[in-house]
Amino acid sequence: MLVAGLEESSEGEGVGAATVEGASQEATPDLLLTDHPVATAALAPMPAASRVMQRGLHCIQQLTAAAWLKQPRYCSLLHAFIRAFCQQPQPPALQQEPTSAAPVMKAPQVIEGCLQACKTFKAFSRGAQGWLEQEVALLQIQANLIDIAESLPGNAATRQSLAVAKAPQVLVYHAEEVSTAAEHILQQGGQPEPSDPSEPATPRGTATPAPAGASWKGQQGVMGDLIHLWVSWSPQPCQTVLGLLQGALAQVPSHPLTGKKAQEPVYPYPGLNGSSLHVWYKALFQELLQQWSSHANSVVALHKTRQGPLQQEGADAALSQLKQGGKAFASLLTLNKIHLKRIQMHSQALKCGSKVIQHCLRTLPFWEAWYAAHPKQVEPFSKALRDVQAGTRILYVICAEGKANKNITIANLVVGAKHVLEEFRVGVTAVMLAARQDIQQGNLKHKDLTGQEVSSQDRETGGSDTE
Repeated sequence: MLVAGLEESSEGEGVGAATVEGASQEATPDLLLTDHPVATAALAPMPAASRVMQRGLHCIQQLTAAAWLKQPRYCSLLHAFIRAFCQQPQPPALQQEPTSAAPVMKAPQVIEGCLQACKTFKAFSRGAQGWLEQEVALLQIQANLIDIAESLPGNAATRQSLAVAKAPQVLVYHAEEVSTAAEHILQQGGQPEPSDPSEPATPRGTATPAPAGASWKGQQGVMGDLIHLWVSWSPQPCQTVLGLLQGALAQVPSHPLTGKKAQEPVYPYPGLNGSSLHVWYKALFQELLQQWSSHANSVVALHKTRQGPLQQEGADAALSQLKQGGKAFASLLTLNKIHLKRIQMHSQALKCGSKVIQHCLRTLPFWEAWYAAHPKQVEPFSKALRDVQAGTRILYVICAEGKANKNITIANLVVGAKHVLEEFRVGVTAVMLAARQDIQQGNLKHKDLTGQEVSSQDRETGGSDTE
């Protein structure tokens, strides 16, 4: 067991060195403390400060992301956190003696406190001049605070009571700021920014984080986090995904898969190239999956309410979300027809694509009941569903090619994916029959991802689809 003791000096101005039981008490050579590169790197003030800040931001990020922090029994901890990082001084009514318990903050004060804390953490940002990991952590903390403010119980009434502050517009503004900042960091690249001559030089042998403007090599995890922040906090996530798919991601060459040419970036995102395409693809598909989950939850809730005129407005909004989500879903899967050799993308398409279809299945009972009562309104739904069906056809082809090529990664996903696809076919058929619509069913032609017909002897039957 280690036992350390502190001895006061004769002058009473300092303390002596700690002593450890069983350890040698000989003086440590000065060489180990002054000239050794490891000791010099560990004791250098600038890298040490950066590491301490990074660890602190990580702790704050984990705290603000915790689901239990939003529970009523932990409100005192949330309020203490907000008071600690709020820029504005507390009003006299909230200033108490240290021994007395702080009063409970009301919902409007929590919202205002979260927004002020966002400004505090935003002030720490240095943009392209800051360390990449720290900039991402600051954005994630701001996003967590906005999420806390939006998830408060009775937040709709609370926002209306903040007519002067215009809380809804303020929250949306801060959310858009997080999205824009994440996109801006993704657009930074090339060589590191020149260092300030006035700053002390970093000691030799010291490992420092990569600046936001440095190369993106080895930063795939951070890149994925930034894509999530950019898309999820944008005003229209599905449109953002669709814009990326039709823009930057469409410019990534399908070959070669390795080498210097695969590292060539796509303007205006230096981190987007052939080697990192699967990172962008996975992040975008996961965000689209989150949008479909929210869409399915709202439709299920709408199915339970059954409120006349209000349900008509909800059905129109749900149909609009279905159109946007269907187009993004089809575009994501169409990208697999260009990148034929990227197995990581194909497996991700099966994983996330089947989950998207599962969420779509959750909405079909509402549409079946709705169009049974309103059969004349089924045409817009039928058109919106064609984009989803275009994606399911590609999933069928990926399943068939994965089994034919004996790819273990894809073959392990085929059974579950085809089961979900078959349920979707049956569910869509039920909706159309409830709307008294004529439907045509038939087996899909045997095609590969390039669109070429292949022999049925070489390809497993792709299943059937509904037109």
